[in-house]
Amino acid sequence: MEKHRQYIEEQYKLLKAVEEAVGLHGQRIERLAEAVQPHLQARWGAFENGASPSTDLRPLELPAVTVAAGTNLRVPPIYRGRSKMEKREFMDSYAIYSRRIKALNQGTQAKFFVMTLSVFIEQKTMDRICGFQLFKEEKDVTEAEWKDYFLLARLPDNTAFKTLDKEMKLLSMDTDLHDAEFRLSRLMTDVYEIVDRLNMGDFVQEEPKKVVGYLVDALRPLPFKNAVKDQLERQVHKTTKANIKFFLK
Repeated sequence: MEKHRQYIEEQYKLLKAVEEAVGLHGQRIERLAEAVQPHLQARWGAFENGASPSTDLRPLELPAVTVAAGTNLRVPPIYRGRSKMEKREFMDSYAIYSRRIKALNQGTQAKFFVMTLSVFIEQKTMDRICGFQLFKEEKDVTEAEWKDYFLLARLPDNTAFKTLDKEMKLLSMDTDLHDAEFRLSRLMTDVYEIVDRLNMGDFVQEEPKKVVGYLVDALRPLPFKNAVKDQLERQVHKTTKANIKFFLK
């Protein structure tokens, strides 16, 4: 009996601790919602009410699902830029936002919608783009046209190729890093930083042979670079010279 009583007491304490933890978690969620709401209103402006209500008339069985999903919902991006770099940054943020919405729809009973691009454009920026670039009324611009507008940022500048070649030739493997795999990973990161800054993200996929060449030239120390070059000249490694994945392996 004594053991049974102790077991019941332990179970009670455990349940009590869980109850307190759940209550504390709920309070944190409420405080977070209160803190985020003014920030969202400032960012969303006239669109703070969000997307149109869902056509699904089924009631939410668990209101807590909506709260939990809301706290995980990424703050939507707002575009107020002009340059290609600002367009690309917006596209990256929108892509993350879109993926988060899709993930929430798979993991909860709630239904969220990915809102159209025009919803995330600052009103002054919207007026400028429609009036002086698209030459249309805001209501007449389609979603496809907005996508085309942002996708223009993928086109590199005319001088980008010369700058790319110059900066790639300055690359050098950091021999202070003791881990060989980390050295190569850092070098590849440097390559991506250059192509991204020059708006030439497609270069890695379109010119893999050149990228491999840049990577080989950046290898250090010199004996190691020469050994790799010697291996790549052999017939068995012919495909490696034009395949970044094979080279990195």
